Amino acid sequence: MTFTVDDFVKLLLTFSVCFSIVGISWQLIKMLGNLTETVKESNFIIKDGRELLEKFVEDYDYFADLFKSILESINGFTKAVFVPLTNIFGFLKGVENIPFFKQKSKDSTK
Repeated sequence: MTFTVDDFVKLLLTFSVCFSIVGISWQLIKMLGNLTETVKESNFIIKDGRELLEKFVEDYDYFADLFKSILESINGFTKAVFVPLTNIFGFLKGVENIPFFKQKSKDSTK
């Protein structure tokens, strides 16, 4: 069997194609490795973001409950103090109708 230049070129082309396939495969492996690292980092970021949002929601619930209790105490104070006062001084509404306290119109003073 003789080894010709044509056989050498065919063998060289076969090795170069195999080397190219191996090189492309190696680059794909590196890209997939970087992708998995990126996914792990994004999972960490998402986890931290979720914890931050949970704390915000807990704080929001706390402040909403606090605000509601303040409004309820103000409402209770209003009902306990101002409603009885308006009932006590309700007789003053009738004072408007007394002729002595009515304001004279400007036309009658001329």
